[in-house]
Amino acid sequence: MTMRVPGRKITYVKVACSGAATRKGLLEPQRDYQAVGQIDELIQLLTVDGKLIRRPDVLTVTTGANDLEFADALEEMAKNVDTAWWQNFLMQRVPFGAVYSLLRHAAFPEKSEHLIRLEGEAKLGGAFAASLDQLAEKIAQLAPRAVLVTEYPVAMFDKKERSDGKPGGEPGGGCGIFTTVTMGVGLISREGGIIEAVGTALNDELRKWCQRRREDHQEPYYFVDGIADRFKRHGYCSGQSYWRFAEDSFRMQLDGDGTMHPNDHGHQQIAFAVAEAMESTFHELGELSYTGRGTG
Repeated sequence: MTMRVPGRKITYVKVACSGAATRKGLLEPQRDYQAVGQIDELIQLLTVDGKLIRRPDVLTVTTGANDLEFADALEEMAKNVDTAWWQNFLMQRVPFGAVYSLLRHAAFPEKSEHLIRLEGEAKLGGAFAASLDQLAEKIAQLAPRAVLVTEYPVAMFDKKERSDGKPGGEPGGGCGIFTTVTMGVGLISREGGIIEAVGTALNDELRKWCQRRREDHQEPYYFVDGIADRFKRHGYCSGQSYWRFAEDSFRMQLDGDGTMHPNDHGHQQIAFAVAEAMESTFHELGELSYTGRGTG
């Protein structure tokens, strides 16, 4: 897509696909009909006769949640009120040092056998961390002027207000499709806390990755934060949600795959955060400007 503004032509290319993971999606084909991964697709678009003809000004990257099977874990949690769903994360051998203490305070006050396992896994090198570095090596072929890695909104089920009417923001349980008691499914407050804790740990890992690439490799990686804060008190059941309801997903696209993705209001808040990051990153170049502001 190409847009013209006074004195400037802006080309926007989107290759993102719902459900993509770092390896199976960004680095490799995600679906059978795809020949290459998303980054190679961009390289092909910008290459003629083996030479890169155009260098991207900005490359935005959102990755991590599908590596950790967030959607599958959420579905499992909804079907079983007391499931230890985050064992999915252990299978990925993810080096999230922070997740141990976060889970301990959010959901498990006692050091259970699950936490002991998690603590051990957190000390090991992970497949996800290796995939991130391989992704950076592939992105280097594009030579973008800046890589903006977006923070994940993690307060999926927090409350707008507490029962006493005071401002909320703490994790809550499910509603709608996530609290169908007669069908034996539901999501409890403790699990809402686990979601936020693991999501926060994922954001911390992505932030550290950007810092490592910038400091150790002198690559222009920048973490777009502020997104999680913008989504606080706008959880799925908050009354002013930034998330797509299951009912709306079926109405709009005839399946449930859009459930728990940001809705129009949520995407607007993410756009504000990305635009502000672009303005900050390119301020010294004087080539990008942004005057709009948004708040949660």
